[in-house]
Amino acid sequence: MNDTSRIDIIETEAAAWFAKHRGSRTSEQDEAFQQWLATSAEHVSAYERCMAAWLMTDALSQDLDIMNIRQSVQASLTTNTAEHTVKYGFLKHLYTPRAIAAVSLLFLCLFIAKIALYPSAITYTTKVGEQRLIKLDDGSQVTLNTNSELKVKYSSDMRELTLVKGEVYFDVAKDRQRPFVVSIDESKVTAVGTAFNISFDPFVNSVAVDVTEGVVELTPSIDSVSLPATQLKVGEAASILDSGNTVKPKAVEFERINAWRERKIYFKNTSLSEAVADYNRYLDYEIEIRDDTLKQEKVTGIFHAGDTSSFLFTLKLALQVKTRHEDGKLILYKETI
Repeated sequence: MNDTSRIDIIETEAAAWFAKHRGSRTSEQDEAFQQWLATSAEHVSAYERCMAAWLMTDALSQDLDIMNIRQSVQASLTTNTAEHTVKYGFLKHLYTPRAIAAVSLLFLCLFIAKIALYPSAITYTTKVGEQRLIKLDDGSQVTLNTNSELKVKYSSDMRELTLVKGEVYFDVAKDRQRPFVVSIDESKVTAVGTAFNISFDPFVNSVAVDVTEGVVELTPSIDSVSLPATQLKVGEAASILDSGNTVKPKAVEFERINAWRERKIYFKNTSLSEAVADYNRYLDYEIEIRDDTLKQEKVTGIFHAGDTSSFLFTLKLALQVKTRHEDGKLILYKETI
């Protein structure tokens, strides 16, 4: 007996045991089944394949393609059974082991084909204070900043990504046959081969796009209606307002983008309220300003992400800021004279 015939026999036996386990069985049958499994690792693998194929068909029971195949197979089995009954005068088996194995294999093949045609998205995340550099299948690279979430879904004609929250730097490999499209809430950024940065805060619905190389097309949307697109060239940045309107392009802050990719935070004449909000993204606790005048003070400098000691030391020297801990927060304030 060659290997192919032996494997066919094992597969047929596995399907037969699986069919028996779908109904009632005796303790003697269970003991016989355990002995059959213990025969070899191939027996175990064959039975596991039957189980996996059946679970897949269960999961896809409402799929139109699966339903059509199920009906076609059922009709075929019913026809063959009727012919068998007429010829021999009795019904032997409605579902033979080979029929079960064949149908399971057919379902499994369709399941794999559907995955290939309609791939599911892969999700990449970072925790607070964490950063990740990820190389995608097409050679593109994405860098996730702190507390970010990105979904990636590639197909034969499209590269679709969704920024759920946070900040990501995209270095896109050129592929004119497959546009590189990043969705942020209802808006989209489309590129072919370029590099750009997107920051998205879903809680305040704030989107900022900075182009560091090439050209991208920014298409804002509101209530699922696309608004006129804006083309951004290298060195240009834009933001999308809650209204869906795009802020007029401004100059990219290359220093800020390069800084965060090196785990640093860059401030240039930035209000203290904005600086603290940026710093809080890297911390597992919150810094809060309890002085309205202090919020408007300006700060400039480069600090290591997560290193609050040097940041606070600078504030104490430059702005005479006082600190205290309260309810798990670090409070910034100025003593009134």
